[in-house]
Amino acid sequence: MMHNEAFMNEKMDYKLLYIRLKKCLLRIILFTLAGALLGGVIYLLVQSAKMGTIYQSFSQFRIQYAYDPSGQAEQFYNAYTWNDLLHADPVMDRMFAAMQGRADYKEIMVPYDDAAIKELLRGETIRAYVPSDRRIVNVEVQAENPEQCALIQESMEQALIDYVATDPALSGAELIRSDAPVLLVWNNNLWRAVIFGAVLALLLALFAWWFYYILDDSLYTIACAEKRYPYPVAGISIKGESHFDTALQKNLSYLSRNHPAANQLSLEDIASKDTQSLRQNGAILLLPFGRRNGKQIDRVISFLKTQDIPIICLIITAADGKFVREYYRNDKPE
Repeated sequence: MMHNEAFMNEKMDYKLLYIRLKKCLLRIILFTLAGALLGGVIYLLVQSAKMGTIYQSFSQFRIQYAYDPSGQAEQFYNAYTWNDLLHADPVMDRMFAAMQGRADYKEIMVPYDDAAIKELLRGETIRAYVPSDRRIVNVEVQAENPEQCALIQESMEQALIDYVATDPALSGAELIRSDAPVLLVWNNNLWRAVIFGAVLALLLALFAWWFYYILDDSLYTIACAEKRYPYPVAGISIKGESHFDTALQKNLSYLSRNHPAANQLSLEDIASKDTQSLRQNGAILLLPFGRRNGKQIDRVISFLKTQDIPIICLIITAADGKFVREYYRNDKPE
């Protein structure tokens, strides 16, 4: 029977941990990449659903202020003033009239009617701001498609220049830059979403692997079997090799010296064997390598003890040759 307390408290075999982690490394990497892809896709879907497709144009004006020794007029026109001015009736009426002057106005502004267009223009469609130089006014226009954005931009540029010409505090406005509408890329956190998805997937993969590892009661090494069971371990046989290596043969010969007729039994053979014969000759248990069958081994050992069948030794069978060579550094296990 397994020494359960000793097994649960046994020290970590870091080399075994490393080899088994390395074996699953490709799966972990693929899961991490899938998490990165999923994070990016989810971000783009949320961004598209929440923000929609927006086009934005950019216009820049140079404003000439009327001569004012006190400088009050220039101080009055700050960023908030220009933004409010663009949404006020004197500019909005001129902008709407300029839009209606286009022959394709109705076609471009579908599905909006005149009332809806006015509401649209007074909303967040147009935004003005002033950089450090008060003589420069920047205006951004946003719309659902490039045609609407371009029409609103052209009408706004004409309306603002026409209005400035009527304001006694201003002597003129010049359009010095007019950028065509482009698809607006919102604050792009795509890479953050990708990295977050990758890190989250990596942590989940490592946690799942660790959980799998600590619950795995398979036999991988001689030391593992010796710590779990109070029986000598003759050695490990490699999968695909029909003969035992020299060390295993010597150990087996020595351990069975008092039971020359001992039966070599797999876990599946126990039920079909004659227990009386096994009591007389003893049993050499063949325990499969890496099969997650610790409970089955416990059950078989419990059965043999109950039947007073002596267990001569254990042999770990059908082991992965690559694993054994790597774990024992190319030396045959003793």
